[in-house]
Amino acid sequence: MRDYKSPGQYILDQYAPRIDDLSFPLWMNLGLWQEAETYADACRALADLVAQRVGLGPEDELLDAGCGFGHPARHWLETYRPKRIVGLNIDPEQVRIANARAAALGVADRMQFLLASATRMPFPDQSFDKVIALESAFYFDTREDFLREAFRVLRPGGRIVLADMLPTATWKTTERNKSVRWYSMKPEENVYPLAEYLERIRAAGFVDVRGESIRQHVFPGISQVVDAIRLENRYAGDLVVKVSPEERARCAGADLWENDLGLGDFAIFEGTR
Repeated sequence: MRDYKSPGQYILDQYAPRIDDLSFPLWMNLGLWQEAETYADACRALADLVAQRVGLGPEDELLDAGCGFGHPARHWLETYRPKRIVGLNIDPEQVRIANARAAALGVADRMQFLLASATRMPFPDQSFDKVIALESAFYFDTREDFLREAFRVLRPGGRIVLADMLPTATWKTTERNKSVRWYSMKPEENVYPLAEYLERIRAAGFVDVRGESIRQHVFPGISQVVDAIRLENRYAGDLVVKVSPEERARCAGADLWENDLGLGDFAIFEGTR
């Protein structure tokens, strides 16, 4: 039996009194720390990066696969003004909160969240213009099933962008890695490095496929946040993080994810239907 507390459950446990406060940001990603110095700014920067890479704009219908509490979707709706956003999640409480927040903001007609699997999407073919998976595809069982479904529901010329954790090309997985991945609901079928990841996106039918590791802009910042939470039990949003050029150059903190999960790389992937 798995005794696993998801990042979403951690947020619910720690910050339940603030869940109904619409000004409280419910970010759940590792963040892009290229310029950001706070957790919220880093999460927003990563959300902006995937939105810009997918080319999100006012005419788009966007599928947010693995939408969490809906905070990235809220940011995209407010910033990039797509026609519609639909989020998918298999966590009933996260879906409930995401929809409640959308209703409270008065945007439920343009932003809705469904309890459904990203590997068995409840949509007709060619329903969306863009698909984003922001730090969620490593949970999908399997990522290949998701990629095939994403291809199916995209319209011709539609775009997909993923921000995802993966192993480095040289990492040899350990029994500890397998155990931690099992407890944290990350299927072994999803464990492969960047070059193979690109091939699997192409195998799903996508063209103009690209992938770029941005690990040096992710792990050094979020590792400082994790250390502070563990040592001081502080809310991540209260922290100011300074990443030095030396820390960025050696990708400080990546060993935390590599030693536990065997996932010491972080990359952005894109493709076109």
